[in-house]
Amino acid sequence: MSGCSSEEQTPEVQKLESSELHILGSFCQGDYYRISGSEFSFFESGKRNVIFDNVKLVDIGSRRIEMTSNYKGLITKTTLLLESESNVIRFENVTYDLPNDIANRDGKLAFLAKNAANITSAPKMTLCPTKSPQEKVQG
Repeated sequence: MSGCSSEEQTPEVQKLESSELHILGSFCQGDYYRISGSEFSFFESGKRNVIFDNVKLVDIGSRRIEMTSNYKGLITKTTLLLESESNVIRFENVTYDLPNDIANRDGKLAFLAKNAANITSAPKMTLCPTKSPQEKVQG
């Protein structure tokens, strides 16, 4: 699960975990993102690409969910905002938690800042129902 049992999950976390994230305006067609178990994946042209593993979701209030992942010692915290009562979500904020000696090495800080800006400027996403088992993509 995503860091808590199903009894502890809020409706917002459950909604996010049970949905595909498609670009707003795509009418739930084409490539999409999905949080399943402990993975945040991108499904593109029939192939699954795991972006983050060891993902945990926490409802931090005000319709915001914090997605935390740990990749090779780099802890990434992404805040997702569920807009009003709709099925629209956007990447609101990205922060990284890593030791200063690593952050200051080889321009890593500038790279991470650019990466965070790219994520937060991504288009809004629509929460769409997951595909039926016959339509699911094998990764």
